[in-house]
Amino acid sequence: MLTRQVGSRIISPQRQVTDTDGKPKEQIQNLRLSVGAQRRMSLSSQTLVAVQQDDLKSSRSPKSAQAVQDEKKSVKQESKKTHACTKCKNKCIAFWLALISNFLLLFLVAAYSVMGGFLFQFLELKKHALPKDQFQFMEYRRMTTVYKLLGISRINTNLTMDIGYQWAESLDKVLEEYQLMVMEETGRQIKAEKIEWTFMSSIMYSVTLITSIGYGHLTPNTSEGRIATIFYSIIGIPLALLYLTSIGRAMANIFKFIYNRFASYVWHIEAKKYGDSTIRVPVAVTLTLIIFYNALGVFLFSVWEKQWTPIISAYFCFITLSTIGLGDFVFGFDDNHPDPSKQLVGALYLVLGLSVMSMGFNLMKDEIIIKYRWVVRRLTKIKRVKPKEPVVEVDSLTELF
Repeated sequence: MLTRQVGSRIISPQRQVTDTDGKPKEQIQNLRLSVGAQRRMSLSSQTLVAVQQDDLKSSRSPKSAQAVQDEKKSVKQESKKTHACTKCKNKCIAFWLALISNFLLLFLVAAYSVMGGFLFQFLELKKHALPKDQFQFMEYRRMTTVYKLLGISRINTNLTMDIGYQWAESLDKVLEEYQLMVMEETGRQIKAEKIEWTFMSSIMYSVTLITSIGYGHLTPNTSEGRIATIFYSIIGIPLALLYLTSIGRAMANIFKFIYNRFASYVWHIEAKKYGDSTIRVPVAVTLTLIIFYNALGVFLFSVWEKQWTPIISAYFCFITLSTIGLGDFVFGFDDNHPDPSKQLVGALYLVLGLSVMSMGFNLMKDEIIIKYRWVVRRLTKIKRVKPKEPVVEVDSLTELF
């Protein structure tokens, strides 16, 4: 019987040694080896976890906790710096956007006014006003007629020279009134030479249209000018209102900031705040600012317009800045002749004054709303705590008296 020797054991080829499950012994050994390797790996992983836990416990010593706190503080400081930088950046962006938008609106209003000046001068200058040479010719014809009538009267009535000149002046006024009446009936310009449609007067007319002041010192007589006035006002008035609203809000915020700084520097107190850090400017301060601007206009127009008294100047400033615009007094017309430099400065005073009025209304609106809410809260508290009337028992009617 053939046999083979493996190591120190002798295995017969007819009978292979198998385990109870019928698997070869080599496979069993391989399984045992793999199970042992898995056990060793699990033990090594447990050992690693234990080492990490030991490291974590060791890191929780007092010295490492202080380091962690310092690190947290540094992180908080960095986050605060980042937040402050972001806030400052957002404020700068908002400021520049507001500044650019306001300047853009100002540019649009100025360009629209200049365009209106060109438009109305083109439409009304030649068609509306009487040419100077024709006006002078009419004056010459009138005076010729007066002297002819004077000569006829002297022949018939033996007038002296002094009386004749007085009679001639009276007759000249009568004839001038007659000429003006004829011109008015025929639709011609009455004050042809006195008020002209110059470029600056046309711009002034445009500004008074879009600001709804309407002095009435210049009015279109042509159909084209009247139609252009309608459509020009339809577009210009909303544009001017948008500009005044935007610039008034921006100027109010700037004035609040300046007032806060001034109050904290002079009186060493912070300006009053209400709600979400809204700075409150007293109504008296706002009224003082508006009165000061009106006083500046009174001084300016009293010096420029020689025939205006301070009362007339104050009356004109109030009528203008309140957009009433009666038109009985108009700046920039010295003896009914337009002065371009005065008209330009007057137009700037008008536009800036309307901006100041808008700013004042914004400031007073905030204060009035706050006062109104305070009064409402007080009234509601009084109604809630209203005492009940005492009940008096009356036994007879005589106790009522």
